[in-house]
Amino acid sequence: MTKDSDNDPLKTGGALGVLAGVDSDATDRLLGRTLGDYEILDLIAAGGMGRVYRARRADGSFEREVAVKVSAATGLSSELQSRFAQEQSVLAGLNHPNVCQLYDAHVSDEGWPYIVMELVDGQNIVDYCESNALSTEQRLSLMVNVVDAVAYAHSRLVVHRDIKPANVLVNAGGQVKLLDFGIAKLLESDQALTRVTPLTPKYASPEQLLGQPITVASDIYQLGLLLFEVMTGAAATEQASLTESIQRAASGHAVTLPGEARAKLDRELVLIIEQCLRAKPEERYRGASGLVDDLIALRDGYPVTAAGQSGLYRLRKFLGRNAAAATIAAAATVGAIAGTAWYTYQLDAAREEAERQAEVAQSEAEAAEEVIRFLTDVFE
Repeated sequence: MTKDSDNDPLKTGGALGVLAGVDSDATDRLLGRTLGDYEILDLIAAGGMGRVYRARRADGSFEREVAVKVSAATGLSSELQSRFAQEQSVLAGLNHPNVCQLYDAHVSDEGWPYIVMELVDGQNIVDYCESNALSTEQRLSLMVNVVDAVAYAHSRLVVHRDIKPANVLVNAGGQVKLLDFGIAKLLESDQALTRVTPLTPKYASPEQLLGQPITVASDIYQLGLLLFEVMTGAAATEQASLTESIQRAASGHAVTLPGEARAKLDRELVLIIEQCLRAKPEERYRGASGLVDDLIALRDGYPVTAAGQSGLYRLRKFLGRNAAAATIAAAATVGAIAGTAWYTYQLDAAREEAERQAEVAQSEAEAAEEVIRFLTDVFE
């Protein structure tokens, strides 16, 4: 975990999202203490909903450091404790190389819910791409990993709901890690319980801002915003207050991508992003797996569904990804045509010469017959 570069309230795990704000004086007292099986070492990040600490196993059973997210809210009802345990057990089952792993979840003696997760040391994905001057193909490959992780979670009926650059880190080895699945909502869970989870207005989908039911389409929308920012280094939407964001969502208009940044992108990539950002959830990609398929197709030179499937378009993509073979085939075709033309020309010339010689021979024969007739007449 790292500090949230967007300066947004820290998003806590699972049912922690419905709790009250943090009592900062209480959470400060955790420094140097043991929380469950973990010794709190130092504070990593803090926000309106909780704090994140660096910690290690107090019993020394392993040396790996972890991140511990704590909410200082107390008085957790039995219903919320049950929901907290249920959601965290599902999230702990998300085992994917590009998902930050959840290790443990408990409620402290003071009544503070906390979760223990993998500690990720890295840059947010946009900063990583810019500082390393990654190519278009490299950026697409990183996004393929991110979207694949989201598709994996969706297949287990879990949505993220807060996908943004600060929640997607890339470590020194170039591996992507998607953080904060802790605020995810199980698709079959009680919407009334999770609807009040804090969100980031700049990256929230229209249905989130309007308090409508949240589905995988909300993650698709946020992936579109992230994709644009990763590919261009610029945000697709301006920073706005919650009220302004709600007004924008209520208008029903799709996001208009900034012209200068949009001009840097390939037409097919723009079409992919725009399909993610449709105002109506049902008009976006039906799932993250469809989006990841289009990104892989774009990266590897194949047709993408967002651009249609016309015969001319598919032919152009085929020629594009087989340029060398197409050039050789074209050269061979031209050579064959030229060879055939030359052979035809030579054949025509030979035929004309044969016809000319035949005419000459016929004329000579006729002349000889005329001489013979003349001599015959003379002798007679």
